[in-house]
Amino acid sequence: MAKIETVAKDYFTRMAEIRGTPSTTKEESYKGALEKLFIAIGRMGRLKVKCIPEPQKRRSGRPDYAFFSVSQRRRSSGEWKVNEIPEHGVVEAKSPSEDVVEVSMGEQTRGYLNDYGLVLVTNHRAYVLVQLDGSGNVREVDKFVIAESEAEFWTQLEKPKAMAIRYGDGLVAFLRRVMMHSAKLKEPEDVAWFLASYAQDAMKSLELNDQQVLSLFKEAMENVLEIKFNADQGQHFFNSTVVQTLIYGIFSAWVNWCRRGEAGKFDWVRAATDIRIPAVRDLFAEVAKTTNVEDLGLGSMLEETSAMLNRIQRDEFFDKFSKIDAVQHFYEPFLKAFDPESRKKLGVWYTPKEIVKYMVERIDRTLRSELGVERGLADKRVYVLDPCCGTGAYIIEVMRRIEKTLKNENDDDAIGDDLKEAVKNRIYGFEIIPAPFVIAHWQVANYLASRKAPLNHDEDERASIYLTNALTGWFVPKKRQKMDHLRGLEMDMAMAEKVKRDTDILVVLGNPPYDAFAGVNSDEEVNLTKEYCDDLYEKFKIKRCGANDLYAKFIRIAERRIEWTGKGIVSYISNSSWTDDPSYACMREHMLKTFDKFWIENMHGDRNARERAPDGKSSQTVFHMKGVGSGIRQKVAVFLGVKHENEDRGGGGVWPLSCIGITSMRPMRRSGVNRSWKASTI
Repeated sequence: MAKIETVAKDYFTRMAEIRGTPSTTKEESYKGALEKLFIAIGRMGRLKVKCIPEPQKRRSGRPDYAFFSVSQRRRSSGEWKVNEIPEHGVVEAKSPSEDVVEVSMGEQTRGYLNDYGLVLVTNHRAYVLVQLDGSGNVREVDKFVIAESEAEFWTQLEKPKAMAIRYGDGLVAFLRRVMMHSAKLKEPEDVAWFLASYAQDAMKSLELNDQQVLSLFKEAMENVLEIKFNADQGQHFFNSTVVQTLIYGIFSAWVNWCRRGEAGKFDWVRAATDIRIPAVRDLFAEVAKTTNVEDLGLGSMLEETSAMLNRIQRDEFFDKFSKIDAVQHFYEPFLKAFDPESRKKLGVWYTPKEIVKYMVERIDRTLRSELGVERGLADKRVYVLDPCCGTGAYIIEVMRRIEKTLKNENDDDAIGDDLKEAVKNRIYGFEIIPAPFVIAHWQVANYLASRKAPLNHDEDERASIYLTNALTGWFVPKKRQKMDHLRGLEMDMAMAEKVKRDTDILVVLGNPPYDAFAGVNSDEEVNLTKEYCDDLYEKFKIKRCGANDLYAKFIRIAERRIEWTGKGIVSYISNSSWTDDPSYACMREHMLKTFDKFWIENMHGDRNARERAPDGKSSQTVFHMKGVGSGIRQKVAVFLGVKHENEDRGGGGVWPLSCIGITSMRPMRRSGVNRSWKASTI
């Protein structure tokens, strides 16, 4: 499949070549480049679309192109079915000198709409998708504009590579939407792509329109989450939060609407009353106010999101969506298509279920062997926290491990109720990004429902997963101005802070994000790793402190929480630079004083250093997922640290394990002024 940037670059380059050729016509000369663009985009993704030039003539005439689904072709002969109406509409292509809106409202286009139902009108510098509404009037469905005038278009085309960079992603995404507009959707991946495409449009609208209408909302978010959306990256993070709240708020409401068996068509306007998660409901209601939607130019995007959801084949979609793997894979493809900058910056990568299961199983066994907790995670005295829970993979796996223990104890009748009690009262998750926060709640609700112990939302039953900034609120609570319009978010923050300060957390686990956006740090977060950096230069003459990285801050909050409890276990999978980089020397020294034992598994995969597997072929990390992406480039490691309550039960030490095959364990040597931990490969 051709890459998006290549497809767009080839199109604009060919248009520039034709423009510079003598004897070009205003309309016909450019159609070859357009056809090649349509063919390339039609091959993208799961839903293939064939672009056929000059299809069979009907009463209204012969359009320039027709979009057929591959299912409209006879398998035996490979021929197209006679008199078949193209499933995905037709195209009318005009010269750049013509007004595309005027053409889209003209009699020729109306005739095509009567015959084909859906028409894309383009003059190369603008694209408008139209159809007839219930009253027979031409309605603009979707639009993409490159240049407002012909002169502007030709001027920009003098630099086709720059045009591809500026407009390529948006143009290709728009045309994919057009070609898939009439498709019956049933795959979670396809739905995730559509949501991401509309989210991209929303981000562009936020960037182009005055956001003064969101100033009070922005101030409220800063106040509640104790962060500042400063500078360009801070503003980007805020915009992303707004868009994800809208898109996943609508999707969440649609899921609830479908599961109630509602008839008719879903309308996004009613979403605020259908969202069950209070924090998201309040955020959505605030952002989706009529004045905000109008001033930010988001109305058409929200309408098209609703229309897309109404095209989903519910039974087939929910059959696949309800499977755990489908849910876990739902967010990463969305973020990859919607906001790759945030995905890369924050280290938002799906943690393979094998890694999650392994980490949770080791924690369960270590609770028994090192801390004397005979029932492991099933013990009601064990409080568990994932401070960066994402879509909830670790929370679900902890529930599975508890269920396994309960089944071994022959306690089948009460398993569902025990799991519900656990996730309500002693398994906690923190998340700051709305979309994965929503998915985490879905996962838990689905899991409990499958165990015949559904959460009763009418009685405000909920999982203890909170929308909060995990890096703040661990000390004396700050006085905040009451905000009646964000009561759900305030409630999440209050309950999260109670967990942070008052709950004796015994286990902290997860996959922390790698880095933060500049402009979103609070004072408490900035000072979080003070103990890891203060003496670095005095002791080791090292100026740069790597412990300011975001994942190191998550290690620090876990270490500190276990210190407060007086005993416990911390297990993360993270960038492994902290194990050997000189700039983390004080961090390692501090952790040696806190924990009595470490187990560290080197997962290798340093693609920046071109590190390869023993066979010399692969350089993929454990985050590589076939069909989704290669994952991160950094080397990674899993570590587990144990702090005993009073006495040293195991004699202390640091223990390496092989990530390929665990065949033996032996203490690691500590050497050098930077006190890095070294081990031979097992």
